[in-house]
Amino acid sequence: MKTLFLQAVVLCAISQTANAQIQMGAQVSYLTGHGKSDNHTSLVGAVVYGRYSLTNNIAVGTALHVYSPKTTQYSDGKLSYSATDNVTNVSGTYDMLMGVKGSPFQPYVGIDMGISTSQRSIVYINSLKERQKHNIKQTYVMVSPKIGVNVSLGSSFGIFSQAQYNYSPGDGGPKTINLNNGKSVHTLTTEPISKYFNIDTGIYMQLSKR
Repeated sequence: MKTLFLQAVVLCAISQTANAQIQMGAQVSYLTGHGKSDNHTSLVGAVVYGRYSLTNNIAVGTALHVYSPKTTQYSDGKLSYSATDNVTNVSGTYDMLMGVKGSPFQPYVGIDMGISTSQRSIVYINSLKERQKHNIKQTYVMVSPKIGVNVSLGSSFGIFSQAQYNYSPGDGGPKTINLNNGKSVHTLTTEPISKYFNIDTGIYMQLSKR
């Protein structure tokens, strides 16, 4: 909650300065953990950017990505279980605009750096019909190179789209969970999602100009 509060404060501060821009939109993503096949899923969510132009070609800011939790059912023939994934990330942004000043078409490249909070909940019913739940939560350092484009539709608004790869160094510390099912034990190696692509697309609003 403290991180989200600080994120909101930074967004508000940016919005009060010259050359500020807010970008809001939806996103689709393919997210991949370090474990086996049950760490591969797709999530959708929303993104909000605050961006400030330092020069005609350089912009810095902050971003908040929030994904909608998703539950997936798995079965190995002997035991069934569900896994619910939930991911949120906050980051600082650095963008280099590649287009000509004044052009409505502004491609850019950049990098985001921040943290990704990821949670995975494993739920299953054991042989005694008891509901068992395991929660695994990790906070990862995240580095996200990206490429995108802004397309101006007027003096103060437009559309944007970008693709980026969110990378968290290290093995992420996969967890081994024993799912007891009567006399048998199903060993599951899993972890919260830590490496993933996302595609953002939406609208932007230019709050002020030079």
